[in-house]
Amino acid sequence: MKAEITEIVRKHRTALRASRLNPVQDSFHDSPSASFRLQCERECLFVASHPGDPLESDTLNRIGEIADPDGWV
Repeated sequence: MKAEITEIVRKHRTALRASRLNPVQDSFHDSPSASFRLQCERECLFVASHPGDPLESDTLNRIGEIADPDGWV
């Protein structure tokens, strides 16, 4: 099965390159992971411990306006 998928991906990438397009691969954080949650907590605590930065305040206010925290931990 893995060999079939590898071949399909190879053919797809070859077709993209033939069309003068470059394949792009994105990666995303594993947000349910414990390490990701701990990193988020560390960054939030760091920001919270450095009040007074006007740009940070503006950013946090904007996030608060548009965020939908329903269901967040």
